[in-house]
Amino acid sequence: MSLSMRWKRKGGAGLEKKIAGMDAELRTGCDSEQAYLDIGLDKSDYRSYSIAAAVLRDINIAGRIRLLSLNPEKRRALEQAGFIVVVNTT
Repeated sequence: MSLSMRWKRKGGAGLEKKIAGMDAELRTGCDSEQAYLDIGLDKSDYRSYSIAAAVLRDINIAGRIRLLSLNPEKRRALEQAGFIVVVNTT
């Protein structure tokens, strides 16, 4: 099973900043969170992962999960919600 969440940042990043963030990711190898910080997006734009954790619980997913992301905040949030992240990669 795969769960993909659509996110909308507060105020919207705008296409130009999204492209700049993707470029920074590719050039530096950093994750998207760091790339957006590097191009000046405010920390208040961070996402909440509680909805993803609730969806997983609602469909009876519990315990060990594979996280297809290198975003450390996603991992922390899911672990704090009681999940065990066994693979953390993209």
